[in-house]
Amino acid sequence: MKKNYFKESIDLFLLSFKKININLIYPIFYDSLFYLTAGFAFVIWLFILKSQSSLLRDTYTGIFSIDFSSLSALDLNYIQNSIPIMRNFFLFAILSVVGWVIFITLITSLFKGPIWCKVCREKFTIRFFIKFFLLNSIWLISWLAAAFIIAVGVKEDIALYIITLLIMLFLYLTHFLCIFFAKNKKLSAIKGAFSFGIRKIHYFILPYLLAVIVFLAISQLYWVYRLLPDKVEIAITALIFLAFLAWLRAYIYDVFIAVSKAGYIT
Repeated sequence: MKKNYFKESIDLFLLSFKKININLIYPIFYDSLFYLTAGFAFVIWLFILKSQSSLLRDTYTGIFSIDFSSLSALDLNYIQNSIPIMRNFFLFAILSVVGWVIFITLITSLFKGPIWCKVCREKFTIRFFIKFFLLNSIWLISWLAAAFIIAVGVKEDIALYIITLLIMLFLYLTHFLCIFFAKNKKLSAIKGAFSFGIRKIHYFILPYLLAVIVFLAISQLYWVYRLLPDKVEIAITALIFLAFLAWLRAYIYDVFIAVSKAGYIT
C-alpha cells in the first residue's frame, strides 16, 4: 500500500461533497418510489396476515378445547373443517416468502436499476431491467439460503453473530455487484463482486468509516427539527436518509474507480 493512500482517500472523500448538485434529486426520487412501494405492499400484507392469523388462532383454540378421550361427531366434524384452514395458512406463509422475494427483486430492479445506471453513466433499458432482475433474484435467493442454513444448522447464540456478519457482507458486496453489472451487463458480475470486494476490502475500510461518521453527523440534525409536527419530522428524516444514500453510492463508486485504476490508491 502506498504511503499516500490516506491522503488520496481523504481527497476523494472531500471531492464527493463538491459533486453534490441538483442531480441528487434523481436517486432520491427513485429511492422514494422503492420504499413507498415496499411500505405500501407491507401494510397490505400485514392486513392479510392479521386476518389469516386470527382465523388460525381461533381454529387452534377450538381444537385444543376438544376432549380427545371422548370425541363426538361434532368434534370430528370441527377437526375436519379445521384442516383446510391450517393448510391454507401454511400455504399462505410459503407463498408470502416466495412472493416477497419476487416482489422485492422486482422493485429493486425497477427503481434501483435507474439509479445505478445514472451513477455509472450507463443507459437503463428494458433488456437491462430483465437481466438485472435475474441477477438480483440469484443474488437475493443465494444470501437468503445461506442465512437459512446458518439459522437452522448453527447454535442460536452463534448464528446471530454469523447472520449479522452475513448481512454486513451482503450490503458491502451489493454495491460492487450493481457497479459490475451496470458496466458489463453480465451475470458474471456476481463473481466480480466477490473477487473485487474480498481482495480490495482493505481499501474500503476508511471510506466506509468516513461514511459512518457522516451518517452520525447528519443524524444530529434531528435536534434542529424535532419539535416540528410528526409528519414533517418524518418527511425531513426520510429526505436526509435518502440524500445520504444517494451521496454514499456516488462516493463508493468513485472509490471503486480509483481503486480499479492502476497507480491510484493501490
